[in-house]
Amino acid sequence: MKNIFFPILLIVTMVLTFALGSWQIERHYEKLEKNKILAKSFDNIDTLPLEVNNKDHTYHMFNVTGVFDFAKQVAIGPRNVNNQIGRFIYTILYTNDNRTLLVNRGFVLEDAVNKVNTIGVSKPYNIKVILIANKGKKWFVPKNNPEKGSWVYVDTKEIGDFFGDELANYYFNLMQDIGINDGVKPFISQADYKLFNPHYKYAIFWFSIFFTLLIMILIFYKRRNAKKYKNS
Repeated sequence: MKNIFFPILLIVTMVLTFALGSWQIERHYEKLEKNKILAKSFDNIDTLPLEVNNKDHTYHMFNVTGVFDFAKQVAIGPRNVNNQIGRFIYTILYTNDNRTLLVNRGFVLEDAVNKVNTIGVSKPYNIKVILIANKGKKWFVPKNNPEKGSWVYVDTKEIGDFFGDELANYYFNLMQDIGINDGVKPFISQADYKLFNPHYKYAIFWFSIFFTLLIMILIFYKRRNAKKYKNS
């Protein structure tokens, strides 16, 4: 039984590590494609269409005009950006064509979150934003607790319900400094916003384990066959 269990365990682990490596390769090329779309977006800024969908418009840049309602704002985090701990500030924007959007105004350090403006409505701004599909809660991430002001991840429906607004299943990242000067640092360049793509390294890690296990199982069977030959 022991002689059967060990190779079965190795084979199952090999299949798993090969699948994980293949998935990371796929994710690597997905991120490359998304970064290409982002690069094109910086050269082709469109007006936000009336009909928006995540499939066709995610990672595309648009011009939007509207006012920020600073009273309808959440600080989501904590997050680590360039080895600094802080939060992203998401603010409701009312557009001049009567739409309600959620805009990530940028990053603020943890000790400066309480200094971010939370009062009043801004003057009208014409801003550049990139559309992001709302992916919701990830595994092992704590739930949001709106009543206590604890926001860990973006959930446009939950944020909209909390403020009494109807939000679509996407939000926007502000891509310029509009001079609000409340400590929030927006994304201002393509370099700031290029998607982190470590998946090729992850693929190498998983494939390394796969080949290590492959060598182990080959050695196992070689020794077992040699032992059978010796005893025969």
